[in-house]
Amino acid sequence: HGSTLRARTREGSGNLSPLAARTRILETLTDVLQGKTDGPVLLAATPGLGKTHIALESAVTHLCDSYRQGDKRRIVIACPTRELAREAYERSQAWHLPPTLERALLEGRNRGNCEFPSQIASIGKRGWSPGQAWCSGCPYREGCDYYGRLRRGLKAALIFTSYEQAIATLE
Repeated sequence: HGSTLRARTREGSGNLSPLAARTRILETLTDVLQGKTDGPVLLAATPGLGKTHIALESAVTHLCDSYRQGDKRRIVIACPTRELAREAYERSQAWHLPPTLERALLEGRNRGNCEFPSQIASIGKRGWSPGQAWCSGCPYREGCDYYGRLRRGLKAALIFTSYEQAIATLE
């Protein structure tokens, strides 16, 4: 379930001007944040229209407003890759959030936060869950940097991650 907003400016039928496409993206995000849509919405638009900027600005504004009203919801910004998630997270640093609104980057396991990255990568390539196939019996689980970051990150108001990590973590 869900819907896809297609806001393209290239030649062809149903094209929008860049301004009209940005306006449509903003209107759609406003509807999503106000709970007026069913299921997730995928923004598919020409590069350079400002999807990330508009989404971040809308999310931050919505979170600040909802926290002032006592509504402590979370927003997950899921990107196609870890690199794009990191870029969006870094862009979000430009917005100064109130101290109660934390942001987090969920990156998944890597050499910097896991004692067994090659085993984890091998398990993932086979389509298995590293958390179930390896981590549950890991002798380093109690002090695991990955799980520590994950526990703290899941409490944040604004979470940045890849599609793959979002599916694995937030199901």
